[in-house]
Amino acid sequence: MAERSAELVEAVSATLVQQPFFAVLMCDMLTIEESESIVTDPNRPNPTAYTDGTRLVFNPKFLKKLTVKERIYVIAHEVCHVIFQHPQRMRMYADLGYGPDLNDFKPGKFNRAADYIINAYLNELKVGDQPMDTLLNGQISSADLVDEVYLKLPDEPEDKNNGWDHHEVAADPSKLPDKGTIQRAVAAAAAAQKASGRMPAGLQRLVDEILEPQVNWAQHLRSAIVTFAGNNEQTWCRPNRRRIAVAPHVYMPGRAGTRSEAVSLEIDTSGSISDHELNVFLSEAHGIMSDVQPEKIYAGYVDSALFNDEIHEIDDVNGVLDLKSKAGGGGGTDMTIMHQELVKRGITVAYEIILTDGVCNFGTDTGVPTIWCITSEGITAPWGVSVHVKIPERK
Repeated sequence: MAERSAELVEAVSATLVQQPFFAVLMCDMLTIEESESIVTDPNRPNPTAYTDGTRLVFNPKFLKKLTVKERIYVIAHEVCHVIFQHPQRMRMYADLGYGPDLNDFKPGKFNRAADYIINAYLNELKVGDQPMDTLLNGQISSADLVDEVYLKLPDEPEDKNNGWDHHEVAADPSKLPDKGTIQRAVAAAAAAQKASGRMPAGLQRLVDEILEPQVNWAQHLRSAIVTFAGNNEQTWCRPNRRRIAVAPHVYMPGRAGTRSEAVSLEIDTSGSISDHELNVFLSEAHGIMSDVQPEKIYAGYVDSALFNDEIHEIDDVNGVLDLKSKAGGGGGTDMTIMHQELVKRGITVAYEIILTDGVCNFGTDTGVPTIWCITSEGITAPWGVSVHVKIPERK
């Protein structure tokens, strides 16, 4: 291992003492290196510092120009990119080829959007000192999403005013930390910060948001549908500009161009799904389907059999709201019925959505992407994606 510069050693030591939260995260999640060029591409210069989500690389000449407090700020800044999962978002857009504005993806613009958010946050926490050329914008706060800020920023040359750091797309996305890894690292870092006797309220809020995210189930369902529908390149068009506030903040498809393929909607009517739950679910499903615009929806009510032996074919998403009047059932619950009936009738769908209390026969993996919307806490389907539905109380 190459010997580290005195400036880097001093910066890490000072961060451990003054900002243990960021120091522990850096040491736990990132490989710390020094290089005047990009590690994966020696022909490209590294003028200051960068992270790709797996390593933090400093140009030693850049560090030498900074004060100790400015180096602390740089370390905290780069760590924030990692725990906010900016490298994952950047990788996603780089793979897609277009950004949130539906135009060619601009890494420099994304870099600026991410920096504005992080710098606003570090200012709130009063972490270190800002280096020269730190990007700040009074209209952008720490609560903003990088995708939305990207939409607000004007297009500029990619090499213009990109602040003092830059981001690299991870060469191997499989090495990027997943949500669980980030949560474990944040919990350990929070414990170290508390042990120091200093836990700013703003930092505690960030820790709480990462460890116990308050995710709206409908937004989670949207994200799951996007994931499945987006796997079919022939039917998935470009995203629109509506945001889903769920990491990683995936955008829904636009209505222009090809629509999403057919989907099935299976609803448990064994007696444990109340009218209120059904109304709320169908209302949310209608809004989601309006965004996704499937070419057809096949819906059915199921208990121990398909109610009235009927699968409702819906060509207009507004028909989802009419399903309430067609509900029926009340016996036992076998949520394998709908798939069996689809196969029997020669109906092919891109993915299946199932609303149930989870006290049912889940069956075995059908090979069709399946989203289980489960109203009971503590129950998770043994296969497919589980979304736990929290129905608000009737007012």
